[in-house]
Amino acid sequence: MRKLVIIFLSIFLLSQVSHAQIDESHTFVYLNNDKVDYSDSIWLLNGEVIKKSNNRKFHKMEEIRFINAENGFFSNTLNIGSRRSPLLAKRTIKGDINLFESQTIYVENGYAPGAVQGGLFTKKKYYNYFNKGYETLKPVSYKALYPLFSKNHESMVYLDKYRSANIYEHAFIVAEWGFYASSVYLGIRSVNNNSNSSLVKSSLLPFGALLTGYGMRLVSNWFGAKKNEHLHEAFINYDGIK
Repeated sequence: MRKLVIIFLSIFLLSQVSHAQIDESHTFVYLNNDKVDYSDSIWLLNGEVIKKSNNRKFHKMEEIRFINAENGFFSNTLNIGSRRSPLLAKRTIKGDINLFESQTIYVENGYAPGAVQGGLFTKKKYYNYFNKGYETLKPVSYKALYPLFSKNHESMVYLDKYRSANIYEHAFIVAEWGFYASSVYLGIRSVNNNSNSSLVKSSLLPFGALLTGYGMRLVSNWFGAKKNEHLHEAFINYDGIK
């Protein structure tokens, strides 16, 4: 029995040492089995990590938890939440609690994860996650972060601002789609309206509702950006405080 205890303690201590000895000055992939594979340079191609030096396949994305690449430290979010496509979240704040972020740009004819797109109906959506050390990521939410930040006044100030901005963002999203629905309804009514005297007025109403809906989208986008800023400030103020 004593030998078994010693073996388990040795395994535990070795795992802790291996985590402490990870050198982020070199590029590497951190696998789901806690193994770290280093490389002089790595890059992504068709959902796989390739060794740049010899163009050899490194690992499939399903096997990877973290990627320390030349342009940043990333985490694989393939198995976190509901996604239509695998996304990489970039670590934007490194501290006692790390903050990760990925973006999806929704466009008129679909969506483009992490891409920069333009157009009248373009909308950027942020996905934020957090973790400690090299633990698996958890989605950011007020409820999840409150126990961690509750003893830090400055962090809580910004976390409360984050929650308020999140509420306003979703409220304006609902308003946006309400005006779009009104635009369709008014458009159908204007087509069925045979009165020449009110033809101009009835045709302007759907257009006005459509523009108002677009205005709601701009406001919701603004609150989404402010929400992200407040979240970053909450993490920055927490950093270094136990």
